[in-house]
Amino acid sequence: MKKKYRFDIKSMMANCELNYLRLCQIMPSLNIENLDGTSTDQHLGSCPAEDQKRCHIDLGADRLAHLQLMIVERCRFTTMVNLHLNIESMSQACQAACVNLSIRLYHDVNMAEVVACNQQPSRLASYQYPNELMFQPDEKEQQNRFLAEWLSLTLKQGLSETSFLDAQSDFAWLASVEASSAQLPSVKASSEVASLAQNAQRS
Repeated sequence: MKKKYRFDIKSMMANCELNYLRLCQIMPSLNIENLDGTSTDQHLGSCPAEDQKRCHIDLGADRLAHLQLMIVERCRFTTMVNLHLNIESMSQACQAACVNLSIRLYHDVNMAEVVACNQQPSRLASYQYPNELMFQPDEKEQQNRFLAEWLSLTLKQGLSETSFLDAQSDFAWLASVEASSAQLPSVKASSEVASLAQNAQRS
């Protein structure tokens, strides 16, 4: 008999705290609080450059991931961030994949929580299965763990769009000088908790 899923609130809170630190390191502008208490909505056309982040991640096996973060709402104690992930297939054997996450950051407790995936809100800690949306019993935990894995990967080997374009230019220039192939450099960043917290505070 399959064991019933039990929501682990301690594990969930720890994961949300780490995701908050990871997001603040990737997007330093998240540390800027709207102290006057007013709410501001931002859309792609009006979003300042510092409130957007685009990264490229080489997954190997002819696959490249494009990750975009954008701040869409700022309030006094919370911030809403949209994450768009597109896994591009560079061969016919693999299919492209696309995921959209809505993430709410709580600045008073330093936590970040996935509140929707592909425009489907996930409000409950656990779900009865089957259900109308066919969510898994641990859907909430899976979504936040998914966010953690991609933020960690971005910190370890992601290239920001500017760095990615510069690296491509350097690669083309080197290829024209010598016929040997070169590999794009990776930006390495530590995902240890202490390092994340220190960098987030400095920003």
